[in-house]
This record gives sequence, structure tokens and C-alpha cells, in this order.
Amino acid sequence: MKGFVKVIIAGAVILGIGIAILIIALAVNGWKFDFKETEYEMKSYTAEGQFDTLSVDISAGEVDIVYYDGETIKFDYPENNRFTATVTESKSEISFVSKKKHFWDWWSSWSTNLPKTTISVPQNCKLNLNIDLNAGIINLPDGEFEKLNLHLNAGEIKGNEITASSLEFKMNAGTAKFESLKCASSTFKLNAGTVSVEKLACDKITANLNAGTATLGVVGTATEYTVDITKNAGACNVNNHTGTNEAKSITGKMNAGSLNVTFIHIDN
Repeated sequence: MKGFVKVIIAGAVILGIGIAILIIALAVNGWKFDFKETEYEMKSYTAEGQFDTLSVDISAGEVDIVYYDGETIKFDYPENNRFTATVTESKSEISFVSKKKHFWDWWSSWSTNLPKTTISVPQNCKLNLNIDLNAGIINLPDGEFEKLNLHLNAGEIKGNEITASSLEFKMNAGTAKFESLKCASSTFKLNAGTVSVEKLACDKITANLNAGTATLGVVGTATEYTVDITKNAGACNVNNHTGTNEAKSITGKMNAGSLNVTFIHIDN
């Protein structure tokens, strides 16, 4: 029995040393692996129809969504023996999925060689946008959307001037930063990570935090908004109260983390 325990302890020590070496190697290399043998081929796809919804599912890498003068949605993306991409067109939705071919290629998420994916959308095209990012970076364009649904497992999402009918934002880890968001309703769900909105013009705001930090600069006054936050733990800088405008509210639940709300006035 003692011999078995010693084997278990020795195995745990070896595993710990291996993990420590891996972490040190990643830190020295900027938290990225560099596999020089990996070569990517850039491919393009031009949509054949017109769509109401664009769905993007990315396992790793950086994605730029941009507007251009064309008439249909275009995709420019990398592929190789580890990464594959597919585009699917239905009656009202076009879907782009970029995935690792094998589950053991998890480490390729840190590859420094992975080229950027660019999704070009026609100017003045108002889409429902669904994004599911496992790891990497999403750069959103300035513009107007219908429903905006963003799910970030790890990585970063950035946006400047964005207008949408509604926003649904979910984060497991990482960071998200928006300079300006204008929408009728917004929901922020954080398991970890940080999200910040410099200017949030929104009547109905929901923030559910298991952990992490949400920093929201809400356009309006504190007296306008009804605040109803259920807090088990964590920190919230606004107190529950009934506002003067029935249409405006900030609600949510906190199990941990930090919710920071600042009310800002903007001259019309």
C-alpha cells in the first residue's frame, strides 16, 4: 500500500514539473507556441445570396469583420492540415465555422503563424450577428446590427461605435471593450473576465456575474433607472431603488465579481 502511495506521489510530482515547464515555456514565448512547420493557405468564399443573419464560430485566431462596397458577404480565411473552415448558406442565414481538425491539436490555438480571418459585409447591411469564439480576437466594425449575440470562451472582443436592437453577451474568460453601445436591451453574463462599455445607451440592462468585472458607463441619470440587483457576494456600486422612468432598469444577479456603474450625461 505504501509503495502504491509513493507511485502516486511520484506521478503527481512529475506531472507538476511538466506543467511548470509548459507554463514557463509559454510565458517566455509570449503565451504562444511557434510551430514553424505549420503552413497555411489563404482561401476565399463569396456568398451567393442575401441573408438576415451571419453566424461565426471560431476555435482560434483573429477575425476582422469589416464593411466594404461589394454586394455580398465575403470570407478570407486560413486553412491547413490542422484547421478547416466551412461556409453554409441557408434561406436566411450564412454560417462560417473554423475548427481544429483533431482534438489533440488544442495547442495550435497558441500558434503565432495563424493568419487573420477577414469577413467583409456590404455597406448598410443590417444583420443579426452571432459570434462564438473559443480563443482569439474578434474585431467588430462600427455600424448597425439587428440582434447581437456574442459568446467568448477566452480571448478578446473589441468594438467602437455599435448600434443594435439588442445585445446578448456571454463570457467565460478574457476581455471585451466597447467605446459606445446603443441598444434597446442588453444582457451581460460573466463567469470570469472583464467587460467594459465606455458609453452604454440602453433602457433595459441585465448583468449576471458569477465572477469577473463589468464596468458600464450608462447614458442617463441614476434617478431615471430602477435598480434591482440580487447579490450573494461580490461588489456593486449602485443601490437598489425605484427610478422615475418605468422604461429604464438595471437588474441582475451577483454570485461574485464586481459591477461598476457610472451614469454619464451626453449633450444632444
